[in-house]
Amino acid sequence: MKLFKRRISARRTPLLVFAAALVAAAPASATAADSSAQHPLAQAVWENVRGDEELLIFYQQHRFRPLWIEAGQSAPQASALLELLGSAEADGLESSDYLHPAVSSAISNSEAGASDDLARLEIALSRAFVAYMRDVREVRDADIVYGEPLLRPSPASAWEILSAAAEAPSMVDYVREMAWMNPIYTGLRQSIAEAIAKEGTTPDLGLLQLNLERARALPAREDPYILVDAAAAQLTVFDGGEAQETMRVVVGAPEDATPMMVGMLRYATLNPYWHVPPDLTRERIAPRVIDEGMSYFRGRGYEVVDDWVSGQVIDPTTIDWQAVADGSIELFIRQKPGPRNGMGKVKFQFPNNLGIYLHDTPAKHLFELDDRSASAGCVRLEDADALAAILFGEQPVPQSDEPEQTLHLPEPVPVYITYLTAVPENGRIVRREDIYGWDDEESASVAAIPKQGEEAL
Repeated sequence: MKLFKRRISARRTPLLVFAAALVAAAPASATAADSSAQHPLAQAVWENVRGDEELLIFYQQHRFRPLWIEAGQSAPQASALLELLGSAEADGLESSDYLHPAVSSAISNSEAGASDDLARLEIALSRAFVAYMRDVREVRDADIVYGEPLLRPSPASAWEILSAAAEAPSMVDYVREMAWMNPIYTGLRQSIAEAIAKEGTTPDLGLLQLNLERARALPAREDPYILVDAAAAQLTVFDGGEAQETMRVVVGAPEDATPMMVGMLRYATLNPYWHVPPDLTRERIAPRVIDEGMSYFRGRGYEVVDDWVSGQVIDPTTIDWQAVADGSIELFIRQKPGPRNGMGKVKFQFPNNLGIYLHDTPAKHLFELDDRSASAGCVRLEDADALAAILFGEQPVPQSDEPEQTLHLPEPVPVYITYLTAVPENGRIVRREDIYGWDDEESASVAAIPKQGEEAL
């Protein structure tokens, strides 16, 4: 089983700050003449970019070498970009926002091959590319919950956008394949573009567009991340554009839907407690204690505690269980580690306010079902050991029988929980059942908020 080839750092130096430092460190009088030997258009690029502070940061670092011009004419990547911008409607954008008169004029004038005209085309294409990249990466789906503020997408700098393109092994392929987007997004986009070309004759166009917006929030293909697709009830670990592990999962039932969200998985808990949500205590545990007595309660390893923080154990025989069942008393109950514990042997946690996490489960029979929407919102794993081995590089082992042993990951890993009812697979679009009803026009913008935890009675 492969380990992550690259690790995600929890924090990174802001690129704008770093790039600005590069410019600040350069002599104030620096011009492209200092690097004219690098490219014959360098001086002309300098003259045309020096009034644009955003682009200047990139071109100064790259010694004013052009991205889109080769051998005195527009390069193949320029043609690829123009083709991409011309189909921006497939992204839900307007191609005229990028192929505006200034770009058209630069294209026409550059045909003469004059250095100044080619430089203007270079800068016009870079500006159009930056504008398009920012727009296509803008996540518009308000239903997506971000577990940490830093995970919420923010506009990239021109320096970041252009540097990524310049560093690609093949800039033509980078543009044509939209390598900055997730392959799920590009596959859906292709189908939408084909439908638009046929004047929207595809009946599923609206469904494709809805799923395109969900896929817009997913990371680029090269990034390591964990993807949970609630509609497919499946988890996949990606690294370097390849699936390292795929497993079935159990997700929230329709009344307790697993939300679309992004989190940073930071640690695992071995021998975990299961903290029973108060509503499940009221609806399920209290009535059974009333009917069956303490044998039911103690036989399942439950404990009453004063709260989740101090965990002071309270004698369950002192509790008015009828009042709990009636809802007049709210009770804190946890289940001790063991073979019947609802969390199984391990739970993987990422900060969020919804009480959502990934965890093991003793209820293995559920993974044989086609419909695996049966939890109270959290994600139950078919093979928690396999995920642990990937994340830690080895199978973590508890140091004792003590509950709640925290084990931090070597590096945090992003977790993307989404809901895809139309996905590209092997050159075609595969439909999935809309188990939550979110594809309906009236309910697509309302994601159910799950209960705080899991049910495992």
